This record gives sequence, C-alpha cells and structure tokens, in this order.
Amino acid sequence: MAAGAMIPSWWSEAAESLSSSSSAPPIALVCGPANSGKSVFSRHLLDNLLQRYERVGYLDTDVGQPEFTAPGCQSLHIIHQQTLHPDLTILCLKTPEKCFFFGDINCGRDPKTYLKNLQPI
Repeated sequence: MAAGAMIPSWWSEAAESLSSSSSAPPIALVCGPANSGKSVFSRHLLDNLLQRYERVGYLDTDVGQPEFTAPGCQSLHIIHQQTLHPDLTILCLKTPEKCFFFGDINCGRDPKTYLKNLQPI
C-alpha cells in the first residue's frame, strides 16, 4: 500500500469481507474512474488476501499506470507472502508469470488487441 495512504473504513470492510467470507479463493475486479483510488484499494486488498492465502494472482490490465510492469504492458503476477514488502514497488523487479506488450498507454486505441492479449493470461 502507498506510504501514508488513507484507507476509508468501507474499503477495509470490503477487503476484509472478500478475503475472509469465502471458502474458495475470491476473484475480485477493481474498476473505477481515474483518480478514484483503484491502485490503493488493489494494494490494500492484496495485503488482506495475503494474510489468508499463501499466494495471490494479480492480473494487471492498466496499461497506462500498471502496478508491477512498465507502461504499455498487460501482465499476470503471482504474489507470495514472503515477497510482500511494505513498499510493494519492489515487486516490479520480479518477472511476471505472463506479460504482453500492448504498445500503448490507452487501451481505447485498439480495444480488440487489448482484449485479445488478455485471453491467454
């Protein structure tokens, strides 16, 4: 989670609910408008899930500001508890399980290719 980030209580409640209410590992989609806190919530949710599960898959589809790769990439990362650091940016040093170079920071310029890249991930 970003240093000094303020987490609204309802975000914490949602993350806790997702990570503890299901016997099967949950699948979550985090979406919203620009500057709404998607990255901060995603990191908070990742932290919560890693408290319960040994590893968590993180499908990063934000080609404009991806969490763990360079801009223009779509990637899948398997995050292990032992690799979680207070500064999650250290994870960008790890090789993703799968990664496709989309080649643009705006998925709207070629949505067919954007979606095509996600299918094998």
